[in-house]
Amino acid sequence: MLKIPDIRYGGDIATCQKTKCLYVLEHYRGIWRIETAQTKKRLFSQDHHRTTLWLSSVVHSPTLSITKDGHVLLIKEEKPLSSLEIFDENATLLKTIQLPLYVLEPRHAVATPTGNFVVSFGWSCGIIHGICELNESGQLIHHYEPQVPWQLLRNPSHLAIDPEGRVFVADEWNNRVIRLDDQLHFDQIILSRGKDGFQGPFRLSFVVETNQLMVVHGCSASDANRGGNKVDVFNIK
Repeated sequence: MLKIPDIRYGGDIATCQKTKCLYVLEHYRGIWRIETAQTKKRLFSQDHHRTTLWLSSVVHSPTLSITKDGHVLLIKEEKPLSSLEIFDENATLLKTIQLPLYVLEPRHAVATPTGNFVVSFGWSCGIIHGICELNESGQLIHHYEPQVPWQLLRNPSHLAIDPEGRVFVADEWNNRVIRLDDQLHFDQIILSRGKDGFQGPFRLSFVVETNQLMVVHGCSASDANRGGNKVDVFNIK
């Protein structure tokens, strides 16, 4: 277990495959970078890791993600237009992509294998909850369009993507994880609320090496763990 005493209000977390570092988003403070002994092939302390405040000037962002090139993606929610900010591993802002006007309350962004960006949005009632794909210029490439009422999203809080460009969506208030194809068409329901206490998924991570999906979700009060959050790992076909 990795204990990080400097972080008090932990939010999202992501791993950089290029540098083997962890990035932790702390609400109201910034982003921490955690380098382990394996990162630099030497020991930093008795705990074998070094924690530094990598980026302090972060406008409140609900999530973060890391591209295969080691770039950090952050949502910047503003009115009338929100944006997607891209930083290099030295915390230098590389690019700002303006999000479409209808993208209200952006939630999460991930990079596709082709270099585009998939963004989920919508949290409050009364606004559109959806997913879109943009290129580096902010041009709309694809947009998720539900075909029947039960395909409507309710708080798509987190995304993951596989090497084929298929998008996994934590459809939190619908208590399910769904998968879209590489053009954001509905594919299938991967997980849904069941007897094992699965409900309210809000964090996803796809492990390419094992073809597995890691899901953080909220357990019901009747669960054996007496409520709280739980991490489950599922094999994806």
